Amino acid sequence: MSAKMLVVDEVAKNVKFLADLLHVKGDSTVTVESGPRALERFASEKPDLVLPDVVMPGMSE
Repeated sequence: MSAKMLVVDEVAKNVKFLADLLHVKGDSTVTVESGPRALERFASEKPDLVLPDVVMPGMSE
């Protein structure tokens, strides 16, 4: 069973790594670069799991 994942990180290499890894495992990904954008996409995409950055861009300041 595939899942939809929301990956949040401001570092493009991290996002690509996670998205590629999840894709190989059969999951789909939605990627964003900041906390506020993640909240928007969470509401519209309804992902099964959110993989946030430890220090959430736009939310941790």
